[in-house]
Formats: sequence, structure tokens, C-alpha cells
Amino acid sequence: MMAGTLPPVVLTGATGLLGRRVLRQLARLAAPSVHAVGRHPESLANTPDWRPEWRAVSCDLAHEGLPAGLLTRRSVVLHLAAATGKASPQQMREVNVEGTRRVLAAAKAAGAAHFIFVSSIAASFRDQRWYHYAHAKREAEALVTASGIPCSIVRPTMIFGPESPIERALTGLATGGAPIVLGSGEVQVQPIHVDDLATFLVALAADLPVGSSPMEVGGGDRLTMRALLARVRSARGLPPRTPFSVPLGMLRQLLGAVEPVVGSRLPVSAGQLASFVNDATAAAHPTVSRLLPDPLGVDAMLALTGARA
Repeated sequence: MMAGTLPPVVLTGATGLLGRRVLRQLARLAAPSVHAVGRHPESLANTPDWRPEWRAVSCDLAHEGLPAGLLTRRSVVLHLAAATGKASPQQMREVNVEGTRRVLAAAKAAGAAHFIFVSSIAASFRDQRWYHYAHAKREAEALVTASGIPCSIVRPTMIFGPESPIERALTGLATGGAPIVLGSGEVQVQPIHVDDLATFLVALAADLPVGSSPMEVGGGDRLTMRALLARVRSARGLPPRTPFSVPLGMLRQLLGAVEPVVGSRLPVSAGQLASFVNDATAAAHPTVSRLLPDPLGVDAMLALTGARA
């Protein structure tokens, strides 16, 4: 496949936050062949970005493989589908590991041209205790590497933008009457806007496979979590205020102990708190620099969110 041409695309996780933004980018480029896969993709046909020649494909990757005939030798698979948040360890494995195994099997049987796996910066965290999502993403990366299919593995940092769960959570911490920072607040972060990530993924779909060494993709600014919360507060027109710091050592241990019993009824999981004790920045990569040379900085991301609020 020649770099710069847009091949037939099979997109899993099409109805998610990132999937819908990828579809928007594909529509702008008038992609001729898109198969949008999700558990309930029928809603996509009513969105302004949907093109009549595209196909919405219903598939629950936790329990079934891709339909026969969906992939060809020219196809590029953009595998975004994932269980996140407070999903149980079993759900994480069913979707993130076994679902990836099923998509890989279909891609290998068809001899697909390029398998792009969207992992997570969490897969690089040094402290992954209780973080079943990070464990599952690492295991799925290993499956992609071992598959022998021409591939690229992408690890985005925390994703900002409309309907972003992490941006919404951080806004809640920053803008309350008594702002809070979890942990020391000194971990380094590098948020990326969902539109920048979608732009990069579509450009990568038209490019050549990078191989199994993961590419980390982040936004234009690196800063501490404490500084990020201050930027969020300022973007909402609130005066500066020193946040109250909540130590996480004992809290994570307690949550990790009770989660097997209480499950998703907890407001946050021990694993989710790993984002506040690990640096989450992207190492430079030549392909990322070439395909996404000027990603948005934090202030620009927050301004976009505020304009839509």
C-alpha cells in the first residue's frame, strides 16, 4: 500500500468518543470504504458525518468475531474498541484482550494490510497495581506484536475534548468550592485533544505500518497535574486557589481490597487512581512528529470545551 492513499477502513469502537471523531475525519477526506463496527452502530446513520456508502456493522467483540467478508487484503483495521473506566477485570479481559484476539484473527485470515491498535499510555505506567485496564492493554499489545500482521501500536495520553470522562473528572476536582488534587500533584501529564488523536490515526491509516514498538501520542503541553488543574480552573474564569491534596497510598490499597466485593458501585476504582501517581507523557517519535506536527496545547483544548459548554 502506498503512503498517502486512503485504503478501505474497518473501524471498531465506532460509536465511542474517539470513534465518532475518527469518522468525522474520514468523512472530511471522503473515505470511499468504511465499515464502522460497534455494539449499537445503527445510531451512526443519523449523524451529519455519516456517508451513505459506508456500512454500519453490529458486533459485540466481547463475545463474537467480526463478520466474514468484512476485511480484504487492502483493509486497514483501526481497532479502538475497549472496555474502560470501572468495568470489571473480567469485562476488561473479554473486550480488551479476547476482543482484540478476535479482530486479529479476522485480520490475519484476510491478510489485512495494516492493523492499528489504539492502546493507552497506561500500558507504560510503572505502578499498575489494581489497574486491570493497563494490564489488559499490555496483554493486547503482546497479541498484536505476536500476530505477524503489519501493525502499528498507538498509546495516547489522557484524551480531552467534548464528552471526555477524564476532562470532566478533572474539571470537577479543579472547580469545586474546595479544589482537590489527588496525590502530590507533581506527576507530569500531556493531554491530547480527541480531534488531534483522530487526525493522527486517519493519517496513520494512509501511511505505512510502523511495527510493534509502541508510539506514544500526546498534546502540545507537558505540565504537572497541579498546574493542569490550575489551567482548568482559570479556563472557567475562577480565581486561583491552592487545592487540597489527598494522599493516595492508603486509599488505593483500601479500594483495591474492597473492589472484588463492591465492584462498580464505588465512585472510582483503585486502578483509575494510577493516573495520579504515574507520569503520563509521550516520548518523541518521528512518525508522530511527521503526522501530527502541531498538536493543540492545554489552553486551546480547554477553550474549545468551554465554547461548546
